[in-house]
Amino acid sequence: MTNKPFYLISNWLDKYNANKLANNLLNCLEWQQPIIKIYGKRYPLPRLTYFIANQGISYSYSGITHLGSGWPNWFIPFQYKVIKYCKVDFNGCLINLYRNGEDSMGWHSDNEKELDLSKDIASISLGEKRDFFFKNNTSLEKVCLKLGDGDLLIMQPDCQTNWVHSLPKRKYINGWRINLTFRKYLPV
Repeated sequence: MTNKPFYLISNWLDKYNANKLANNLLNCLEWQQPIIKIYGKRYPLPRLTYFIANQGISYSYSGITHLGSGWPNWFIPFQYKVIKYCKVDFNGCLINLYRNGEDSMGWHSDNEKELDLSKDIASISLGEKRDFFFKNNTSLEKVCLKLGDGDLLIMQPDCQTNWVHSLPKRKYINGWRINLTFRKYLPV
């Protein structure tokens, strides 16, 4: 992807480590389905979610506030692997579980006030392959990436300013997908 503020590293995690991480995430986290506010109406989030972050870090969007309470010991080696590879001191990770193709994420950019917008965002996919779209805010150019098990997507700072992204519904998808999005959050 030349001249785009995002790029994909396919199979960044090998199959064994992707499966090991997915099993820990599926079995060790207390998944939540918060209620979001859209134009004054309340809806259950169309996916399950969990937030891991340094103590005191908070992240708010769509009327939901997540609070960091520290990193599980079993997760820390993976956190360090991502930090070392990306050269960003990530201090939070929002994890989404898309149970099947009915779960989705609408068009948005990661530009909340709690984020350090000068840093890359790292997004790791586990499980079922899903379409992930980018759309340029000015030209309306669309790019579709097929994110699969173990893939790492890096979104550079300009991505959040000039592009939006989404994970649309896909009725033919029956399997789950987990997405781990590592960000650098500003201190409160």
